[in-house]
Amino acid sequence: MAAPATYVIVFTPESWRQFKEAGARTAGFPESSSVRARKLAPGDTLLCYLVNGGGWVATLNVVGRAYLATEPPIWTGGVFPVRIPVETLVELPLQDAVPATELLDRLPRLWRANLKAPGGWAGYIRGTPWMCSPNLAPPGTVVLT
Repeated sequence: MAAPATYVIVFTPESWRQFKEAGARTAGFPESSSVRARKLAPGDTLLCYLVNGGGWVATLNVVGRAYLATEPPIWTGGVFPVRIPVETLVELPLQDAVPATELLDRLPRLWRANLKAPGGWAGYIRGTPWMCSPNLAPPGTVVLT
């Protein structure tokens, strides 16, 4: 069995609110991300980034395998039929979100992209889920605190 991996996933403020209103138990991805999403396995960690200046807002734990579903509807901005069962490990109030740049030193690929061009890290996280490291932190370690 592979060691747990850490992935980055992205939410808009609206999709984050809808995720939480639906019980914060299901992460969703567009069909175009199905190959990457199907690699997620129980025990993997998802670092949640809120776009538009929101920052890092949560760490989720993957608790099941990807499946296809359009019901129940969760998000109004898209169907996101590739779904993953999750549980919240850490959630920060939006006003306390960790600015994106504060975790760059723990995410080497993003850090290198930022060295080449300030803000260049943002392009890497758009195609989520994005594996940032197979072992960013030891299993059970919370990355956002």
